[in-house]
Amino acid sequence: MVLDKRKVRESIFSDTSQKREDEKDTSELQNFETPEVPKFQTFDVKLSVLLTSEQLDYLDGMVKTIMKSRDPQYKKERITKNTIVRCLVEVLKEVNLDTKNIPDEEELLRRLKEKLCGVMR
Repeated sequence: MVLDKRKVRESIFSDTSQKREDEKDTSELQNFETPEVPKFQTFDVKLSVLLTSEQLDYLDGMVKTIMKSRDPQYKKERITKNTIVRCLVEVLKEVNLDTKNIPDEEELLRRLKEKLCGVMR
């Protein structure tokens, strides 16, 4: 059985059983003014990541720096640690990394640095 995640989410977050009669009459009008779903509610998977305290401090500092250094016209959405991780994953998807025979995290890090530093220069 395949579940439509959007329908499940909508059914969880909205209680249609208590809809009043006068609200039912205006349902057509409400379709034109549907509020945008918050971005975090559009994601499907929650992932826990083990980090060192130094890595976590770096992410926290990056978030604070980004949030504080924006002019008002650029405060469209909140930037979080999750935002940064998702962006990094999107960047990694575009990197042509040699994934053959990577024995450990140290080698993976070396190869990523080699590729990304070459791309960024």
